[in-house]
Amino acid sequence: MKLNRKNDMYKIMDGTEGAIVAVKLSGKLTDESNDELMDIFENAIAKTGNLRVLMYLENFKGWNPGAMLEEFKFAIKHRDKFERIAVVGDSEWLNWITKADDIFSPINEKYFNNNDEKKAWKWIKEGL
Repeated sequence: MKLNRKNDMYKIMDGTEGAIVAVKLSGKLTDESNDELMDIFENAIAKTGNLRVLMYLENFKGWNPGAMLEEFKFAIKHRDKFERIAVVGDSEWLNWITKADDIFSPINEKYFNNNDEKKAWKWIKEGL
């Protein structure tokens, strides 16, 4: 699968390389699109042993139930492989969800406003 793959729900962004996967999510993620993303994440883990995800959320409506369950299983299975997740968006509720998830999850997560995209990139690359 090419890293510039694009459909209505996600687009792999420039800057995706090694352990870093940058993805723009919009609309509602289907089972098929979620499976494709999980394959991309698996490939990054296989190549580098870890994963850092930078997610741009633009009009993102979430996952359908099947995709949400698979996402949860993937996160549990690979929780020790996720080094960081940067969430970039324009919603205060995303900020709160990211903070709550960071408290209850072993994965280091941080929210950035859309106008802080450069800070998100700096943070996701930090220590590499």
